[in-house]
Amino acid sequence: MTTPHITVEYSPTVNERLPWLIVIDTTPVVRVAEGEHATAALAAVPGLLDDGWEPTQAVYRALEDSVAITLDQWQDASDEAHFGDET
Repeated sequence: MTTPHITVEYSPTVNERLPWLIVIDTTPVVRVAEGEHATAALAAVPGLLDDGWEPTQAVYRALEDSVAITLDQWQDASDEAHFGDET
């Protein structure tokens, strides 16, 4: 089994927020609607948000570097972002 690679895409909405779409190989699409969630999810990738990278810059970095992340890592970050908003 190969390590799944992240594909990160974004497009501006009418409110100029960036909806984030993270697809992990052939697994179901994981959608992150707000920047905070995207930041938390991208932060699960070691080194991706180091050195002051903004989330949008991190997206480009992920695309350029073909960063790999496991589904478990993504799920952990997604859960953490979700629960973090409720506290």
